[in-house]
Amino acid sequence: MNLPERVPESVKLEFSTEEREFYDALEKRAAVIFNRYMKKNNVIKNYAHILSLLLSLRRACDHPFL
Repeated sequence: MNLPERVPESVKLEFSTEEREFYDALEKRAAVIFNRYMKKNNVIKNYAHILSLLLSLRRACDHPFL
C-alpha cells in the first residue's frame, strides 16, 4: 500500500456550558471510582475498568450520547 504520510493535527475547542457540566460530572464520577481503587490498593487489579472510565471521558468529547 502506498499511503500518504500521517500529519497529526491538534484542534483546541471549548465545550458549551451544557457540555462542560456533562463532562465535569463524568470526570468527577471517574475520579471517585479511581480514588476508591487507590485507597484499597486495587489499581492494578482494576486497570481495565480504569481504562474504560478514561474511554468514557474521551467519548464525551466527541458526543454526549456515546
